[in-house]
This record gives sequence, C-alpha cells and structure tokens, in this order.
Amino acid sequence: MLKHIISGYKIMNKTISLKKVEYGYVLFFAAALLLLAGMILMAKPVGAATFNSINSRLGVGSSGSNVTNLQTFLASDHNIYPEGRITGYYGGLTRAAVMQFQVNYGISMVGVVGPITLAKMNNVINAGYGIDVYAPSIYNISVQKTNNSATFNWATTESARGKVYYSTSPFAVSEAVGNFSAPFITGGSTMMAAFSQLNQNVSVNNLQSNTTYYYIIEVIDASGNVAVTVQSTFATN
Repeated sequence: MLKHIISGYKIMNKTISLKKVEYGYVLFFAAALLLLAGMILMAKPVGAATFNSINSRLGVGSSGSNVTNLQTFLASDHNIYPEGRITGYYGGLTRAAVMQFQVNYGISMVGVVGPITLAKMNNVINAGYGIDVYAPSIYNISVQKTNNSATFNWATTESARGKVYYSTSPFAVSEAVGNFSAPFITGGSTMMAAFSQLNQNVSVNNLQSNTTYYYIIEVIDASGNVAVTVQSTFATN
C-alpha cells in the first residue's frame, strides 16, 4: 500500500514538474512574441529618415540648434556635405554645403538659408526620405487591353504616384527645363493613379476598338523627382 502511495506521489510530482516546465515555455515564448511585436512597431520604414525641422533663416555667423539641425540634415548626403561636421556654427563649410543643396534642387546658389531654401529643406525633411535627388526607376511595364479599354501596370524602385498619357497620335515631347520638373508632353489625354505606391495600375476606358494607341508613363516621388518612360504603343482588340 505504502509502495503504491509513494509511486503515485512520484508520478504526480513528475506531472506537476512537467506542467511547470510547459508553463515556463509558454511564458517565455509569449514574452518573446511581445518583444518582437514591439520591435516591429518601433521600426522605421525602409529608407525612412528623421531630421528636426529648421525654424529660422540662417547664414554665415549663425549658431545654435537650428544650425545643428541644418548640418545634421546636410551631412546625411556625403556628396552635399562631405566634411559632415556638426558644430552648431554656420561657417564656410556649411555655406558650401548649402550651396550644393541649392544646386541639386534648382535653387539660386546664394549660400544662405533664405525663405525658398528653408521651405524646400523642410519639405524634404517632412517627406521622411532624407536628401533625395534621384528619380524612381520604372520597370515591369505591361498593358492589358480589351476592345475599348486598357489597364497599365508598372512598378517603381520607390513609392511614387503615376500618370498615363495616351493618344491615337504620337506625342510631341520636349526636355524639362529645370530640376525635378517633368518634360513637356503635348497631345492626348491623361489618367492619374489614385495613390503613391510601389506597384501601380491605371485603367482607361472609352477607347476605340482595333486602334493603335501611343502612351507614356510618368511618375513622381515624395521629393518631387520625376521619371518618364519612352513613348510606346499598344493596340486595342
């Protein structure tokens, strides 16, 4: 009898120990999942950059937190501010970096952060992508067509909003006249995508059947960089 009691106690004790172990594993994995979820929520989107806004006009001799914010922002692009010195004082190196920023963004190269440069810098900062002077690349272009409609599909290397130009006649296209501006495309109709994203599709209706159409795709990213495709054609059914 005593043997059976001892044996039963051992089995019960072992069962309790196993339950404790299992419970411990559950707690461990639950904590790990919560930690992972927190890290995902706190993570920034790929390519995102955070900088403080610049709240005043600046020039040689300026100092303080706004100059620090300016230098931190400029130093994010080695081609604009290769020295990357964050001193809080606006000297010759900072002036040269501001001038390079102005060249890249099509602003008069005056070397001071006046109202136009200040507005542009804060627009770039608020867009969340840092200094960006590169247009998106457009790829994976396809056209699905019926007898009276067409759907244009494409992808871009960064989030961008798209527009499709289409016409039964070739377009007249002339070069852009400044940085970040689109070329002049004359003739035809346009249809704009609803959102800025990596993968786009735009549908057009009321097309003529058995007709060749010319089209151009134009995209613009959050920093105002514009890219266009070469003029191409498709035929409705």
